[in-house]
Amino acid sequence: MAMNNENVTERVKMKNGGRPRWKRPMTVTALLIILAFTVSAAVTGTIKQMEEEKAFERLHEEAGNIAEDISESVADDREQIEVLASAASGYEDLSSQELWDMLNAFDSVGMISRIEILLPGDVVLKDGKSITAEGLLSFEKEEAKGTHVSDRERDLENREAYVVRSYVPIVRGAETVAMMYGVIELENLPEKVTAAPYGGDAAIYIIDGNSGDFLVDTWHNDPGGNIWELGKRQMAPGYDHESLKQGVTDGSEGYVVFASETIGENLYFYYEPIAVNEWRIALSVPEHIVFENADKISVILNGFLCFEALAFLFYFFWMIHYVRRETNEKQRQLDMIQYIYEVEKLLFSAHEKEENLLRALEKIGGITGAQRVVFSISGLPYAEKSYIWRREEKNGDKKKCGGTEQSRV
Repeated sequence: MAMNNENVTERVKMKNGGRPRWKRPMTVTALLIILAFTVSAAVTGTIKQMEEEKAFERLHEEAGNIAEDISESVADDREQIEVLASAASGYEDLSSQELWDMLNAFDSVGMISRIEILLPGDVVLKDGKSITAEGLLSFEKEEAKGTHVSDRERDLENREAYVVRSYVPIVRGAETVAMMYGVIELENLPEKVTAAPYGGDAAIYIIDGNSGDFLVDTWHNDPGGNIWELGKRQMAPGYDHESLKQGVTDGSEGYVVFASETIGENLYFYYEPIAVNEWRIALSVPEHIVFENADKISVILNGFLCFEALAFLFYFFWMIHYVRRETNEKQRQLDMIQYIYEVEKLLFSAHEKEENLLRALEKIGGITGAQRVVFSISGLPYAEKSYIWRREEKNGDKKKCGGTEQSRV
């Protein structure tokens, strides 16, 4: 009996130290959920960074193609004007109808809209008719430059419009008798640029690097605008307005990200030089276009992340329920062992204290929820002895009572 009591004592000691260690799996589960969210966020951020780099590579490629097309168009137009100027040098009268019939038949495949001739005295021939250009064009200045392309200038007849002129001298012998030029109408120039960067979602700019004047600005649709007069833009972190200005002025390649007041989101802006004067080509594209693919991937990732989170939460709460159930079962078993141990002690000493029998029966009744517990001793001479514990209830209160009964055999 002593050995048995020692074993029971050791088992009861597990009541405090033998609880299931459920905090560790719960912690691991929570860490897994946090890890999943962290990894998903990192993947989304990496995808956005890749899309940003991809956007600038695409802008660089498409801007380069446009710059090359513009340079080639200007060169091709100049060659055609040179041919026309050579033919015009054979006419004594540059206002000849025959000459202008030929010039008006000129069909440029490039950017030239029409041909005009600047004469000494700052007079311009258009369709063979004379127009004064005093105060706007100077024969001496243009003749001194030889073959060249002007920057943004006012149109002769429509002073609200802007044009660029591609000049070629008309030479007789060794003397320049006039300057023939092709007129590039800046209002119609975007139509001459056949490229549609970013599927037509990108804006195109041609900027005079010296002055900041826009030759083309499809974003603001302001032919007379100036990039520096727009003021400083709010740059995204890591970008600087002065770096943009210096890059455009110096004719280097670069890109910036700044906030657009027009659409209320960031614009991704790339610029590089054109091999014409100090012109620069620039493209801009809104942020939602840049991250269109990334956003689609993010939606998929977020959907998967939500599913993953719900699965983890379901597992988490199931684990809590499971651990609580196992803990309660374990506790119930330990409580049962404790009760049995206490009953054993009471019965063990019942030969000395008879009331311990009733206390033992009371504990058994408390464990089992029985209304009555009986303990009988048989084998006594001429009789058997029984101990009874009853549960009585009065006015909702539970009362316990006990007693003994004897009977003859």
